[in-house]
Amino acid sequence: DNGFGTAYVSLDEGEYRLVVIAHNGKGNCSVSAPEKVKFASNKLTDTFYYYGRLSVTADGATSDINLRRAVGAFKLHITDETIPEEIRSIKFYYTGGSSTLDATTGFGCVNSRQTENFSMKDGGRDFTVYTFPHEEEKNIKMSISFLDADAKVVKSFEKADLKIHQNHTAYTEISIADGFGGGDDSTDGGIGITVDPTWGETERVNF
Repeated sequence: DNGFGTAYVSLDEGEYRLVVIAHNGKGNCSVSAPEKVKFASNKLTDTFYYYGRLSVTADGATSDINLRRAVGAFKLHITDETIPEEIRSIKFYYTGGSSTLDATTGFGCVNSRQTENFSMKDGGRDFTVYTFPHEEEKNIKMSISFLDADAKVVKSFEKADLKIHQNHTAYTEISIADGFGGGDDSTDGGIGITVDPTWGETERVNF
């Protein structure tokens, strides 16, 4: 489409701090300040960011920016051919990361308690959760629980020293039976946006 990847905004002349956030979560993120970007219900998806300064003159302004990934990911694969009937959902509860982003640094800025729940009724075996790692690289404490129809825990696992880094993936495989194993042609300026979708290293972890 014409204009795809380019944003146009109307601004008075002056100096601005520019924050761009790209994500596919439900609802819009809120930016009370570049140092504090919050997401709806504190739920995170694959998230990219840009922070910089923009000078707008009488002739407008043009800037090309590159969005970088802010999150780190934890990916889980269930190896069992058959999921026990009583298991209806999976719950991830984790601390040590952040659900709020400091766009000036690209790192998390609060100590969050994050929870993600996924249905297992459709037989899904691959799940991914995200966090904004802290700049000082805190350990993530990850608890994973398999729940029945009444949300009671059937089986759970925990790791207290999980490492999740920005733009990197921590990956593990589970056997539930055995446990965890290893458009506009305007000429008065615009902001051209590109995204680097390439993940960095994937680290295999054991619980």
